[in-house]
Amino acid sequence: METFAPLETKIMLSGKPDLLFPKTVQNENTYIIPRQVAISLACRDGREEDALSMLGPIESTPSLVSLGGSVIFYFAILHKQTEVALRLVADKFFDVNHPDPEGSTPFSRAWTLGEQNIILQLLERPDLRVEESICWQTHLLDAARRGMRTIVQILVAKGGKVDCETLDSKNTPLDWVCMRGDEKTALLILEQNPDLNHQDQLKMTAFMHACRLGLEKVALKMIENGFDVNLADYVGQTALVSACIHKLSKVALALLKTEQVDLAK
Repeated sequence: METFAPLETKIMLSGKPDLLFPKTVQNENTYIIPRQVAISLACRDGREEDALSMLGPIESTPSLVSLGGSVIFYFAILHKQTEVALRLVADKFFDVNHPDPEGSTPFSRAWTLGEQNIILQLLERPDLRVEESICWQTHLLDAARRGMRTIVQILVAKGGKVDCETLDSKNTPLDWVCMRGDEKTALLILEQNPDLNHQDQLKMTAFMHACRLGLEKVALKMIENGFDVNLADYVGQTALVSACIHKLSKVALALLKTEQVDLAK
């Protein structure tokens, strides 16, 4: 049975009491404070083992995790106490949609800080609410841009919007994974029927990026799906020229077999 005995802990900052939390004075340097506060302060001070010890095994302290989990998670992730954050996310009593003291959900906070292991574990939670916690378009695009392969694959599988672009370079998730030479993820995105006629700031298509990185399977799949093979980039190079320059003979032959190539270009 869960119990909450008074917990005594020293909480001093620069020689003065920390005034962030409610407490009762026991003596000059010691205060009796709520357990969730003690755990948060242990995270703040880098005492991860103490925090985990006070937190207890997974699902052993439901009231503590459900009521104080968001604050504990906030301190844990800000101060790089990753094991504490993961321990919370793995607990079914932890509300993954509850905002922290600054108004960010656990997923948004983990994303901002680039904590991929925590992000992946959060994505496994069936109760993670998409409409409140994740803007699929923004996160999918950002993950592709940052090379977060596994996360991109999970977001695509969950129905993430693939037809979106960065504001500056106008690149899509498919562009980014092709530019990184990630064949597996590119093929996965192609299953979602993205706009293959999209051109980035340099007028390059995903097909051209795939050719540049030698992604033959990806390029052939794009031809199979169908796109405007006569689109040209900023220097006038078309899909056929791109395939030839990068010595992808199978791709060049596949383009010619479509009988759509304008050889005058």
